[in-house]
Amino acid sequence: MSSYRPITFGWRYNQAKKRAVIRKKSQVDFVLSIIIAFLIIFVIAQCLAHLDSVIRSPLSQLNPLQISSASAASEEAMKLIQSHREINIIKGKGFTFTVGFKNLGNQTWQQKGNGRVELKLAPPYSRETIVRHKFWRDQSTPAWLDGDINKPGWVAYYRFALEAPTEAGVYTENFVLVRNGNEIIKGSEFDVVINVWDSTTAFENKEVVVNKPQPKTTTPQPKPQSQTKQYDDDHYQLVQKCLTYKGKNLQIAMNISQDEFDQCGDLGIDLTDRIWQDPYANPAPAPEPQPEPQPEPQQNNEPQTSNTILPANDNGPDIRIGLFYTTDPIIIKANTSFFLKDKNGVILASVNANQTATYNFNFSSQIYGYTAGVSGSTGSYLRLESGNANTVYEIVSYESRPAWNPSLNDNKYLGDLEIRYSPNTGRLWLINELPLETYLKGLAESSNSSPLEYQKALITAARTYATHHLNRATKHANEYFILDARYDQVYKGYGSQIRLPKVSQAVEATKGIIVTYNGEIAITPYFSHSDGHTRDWAEVWGGDIPWCKGVAEPAGYTKTTLYGHGVGMSAYGAILLADDFNYTYEQILKYYYTGIELANNY
Repeated sequence: MSSYRPITFGWRYNQAKKRAVIRKKSQVDFVLSIIIAFLIIFVIAQCLAHLDSVIRSPLSQLNPLQISSASAASEEAMKLIQSHREINIIKGKGFTFTVGFKNLGNQTWQQKGNGRVELKLAPPYSRETIVRHKFWRDQSTPAWLDGDINKPGWVAYYRFALEAPTEAGVYTENFVLVRNGNEIIKGSEFDVVINVWDSTTAFENKEVVVNKPQPKTTTPQPKPQSQTKQYDDDHYQLVQKCLTYKGKNLQIAMNISQDEFDQCGDLGIDLTDRIWQDPYANPAPAPEPQPEPQPEPQQNNEPQTSNTILPANDNGPDIRIGLFYTTDPIIIKANTSFFLKDKNGVILASVNANQTATYNFNFSSQIYGYTAGVSGSTGSYLRLESGNANTVYEIVSYESRPAWNPSLNDNKYLGDLEIRYSPNTGRLWLINELPLETYLKGLAESSNSSPLEYQKALITAARTYATHHLNRATKHANEYFILDARYDQVYKGYGSQIRLPKVSQAVEATKGIIVTYNGEIAITPYFSHSDGHTRDWAEVWGGDIPWCKGVAEPAGYTKTTLYGHGVGMSAYGAILLADDFNYTYEQILKYYYTGIELANNY
C-alpha cells in the first residue's frame, strides 16, 4: 500500500493541473472573443452611420453644384472693381492699385477699432513679400478702408501702393480682406500679376492683343475721317506716347495732361524730371478768369431752356463743400481784405490782404480761438467773408500736392470759408461756401486735353449730381455741408481752375443745364472706364433707377478692365464718342443715361 499511494497522488495532481490550465485558457479565449466581437460591432456601427448620412443627404454628396451654391451663399464679399488685372512696370518702380468689394454680409466694415476690415497679404501674415511698399501700415497690411465705414450692400474701396521687384520677371502676389486682424472675409481673395521689365524699351516687343467689344445695335457710326483708323492696343499706344514724352521738356496742361502724366507714372515711366516749371508761373492771385467765348456749332438737338434771361453774374445757388477736417490750428491768408464773423454775422475782426490769421478749436471746452490782428475767442463757429468774388483764400497750414507735380499745392479757394465743429462726428471741418458754377470750375476730374464736348457732358453730369444733393441736403447734413471735396467729387479749387481753363469753358457753355428724367432731376453717376459694358444701378447698389441701365461701349472701345463703380457715364467711352463719332455733349449723355432730357435749372 505504501508504494501505491504516492503513485495515485501524483496522477491526481497532474490531472488537476491539466484541468486548471484548460480552464484558464478558456477564460482568456472568452475575453478575447468579447473584445473581437465588440470591435466588429463598433466598425459595423460606424459603417452604418456613414451609410445613413449618405442616404439622408444624397444631394450634398452627389451634386457639386449645390455645394458650390451653399458655399457662395456664405461669402461676405464680392470683388466688383480691380484697377489692374495685369501690370507692366519697370523694375524698382512703385505704382498705385485700387480694388473695390461689395459688402455681402450683415456686418458693417469699420476703418478703425473693433470690426475694422483691412487689406492684407494672404496668410501666413508673417511672410515676406518683395512687392511691399514703404507706405504700407505694417509688414502684411498694404491698405485700410477708404472711408470710416462700409455698410452691408455698399462698395468698399481699398487703394494701396506696390513696389516692383528689382529683377525682371513675372510675379504674382495674393491678397485678402481681414476683419480684426485675423478673420478672413470670405470671397475677398484676389491676386495681382506684375510683369517687371528691365527698361522702357522692353515694352516695344510686348505682344499686342486687340480686344474690340461688339457694340449694341444703336452704336453710332464714326465720322468719315476716322473710318480708316486702326485701333491698336491702347496700352501699347500709351507706352509709345510716354516714351516720346520722356525725351521732351513738358508743361502740365500745355504739352501733357495730368491724366497722361499719372498714366505714364503707373507704367513706371516717371516724367517728373521732364516737367519744366515757369519761374513766373505763380504770381500773386489774379481775379477769377473769365474764358473767352468760343463759337459753338448750332445743333438741332440742343436742350430746351426757359425764357428767363439770367443775369450776367448769376452763378447758381451757393453750395457748401467739406474741404477737410483737422485737430490742428488752421492758418489762412487772402489776396484781399476780409471779415471774420460769428454765426450771427457779428464782425469779430477785420483782416488785411496777405495778413496771416490763425484759428483753433478747443475740443474740451468747445471754444473757437483766433489771432487775426486781434485775438479772441467765442462759442460760435467762425466765418470768413469778403464780399468780393475775386478773393482767393490760401490755407497756409494745408497741403494737397498732386503726385504728378509735388511743387504745386491745391490749397487756394474762392467764395467764403467756415470753420465749424460737428458734435455729431466730433470733427472740426473747414467748409468752402461758393456759387455752384464757380465750384464746378474747380473740379479736377478731367484733363485740359480732353475734347470740349466730353468736358461739357462731364460738367453737366457733375452739376446734376451736385444739384441733386443740394436739393436733398441729407448726405452730410450732420457735418453741415453738401458734398465732400474728396469722396463725392474731386474738387481742388482755384489752382485747378487756373490749370484747367477748358473746364471753365465747359461750365460757361452749359451754365445751369442739368439732366432730368420724366421732368425730375436725375442723379448721374460717372466713372473712369468699363470693361466694354457699363453696369446697371441695381447690379452695384440695388434698387431700380430706370435711366442708369448698362450699355455697350461704342465701336473701337479697347479697355478690358473696369475702373470705378461702372454705373452711368464711362469717361473713356465718352471721350471716344466726342473724338471719333463727333457726338455733342447731349448725345453723349443720352447714350449713357437711358431716356433722359436736358433742362435749364436757372
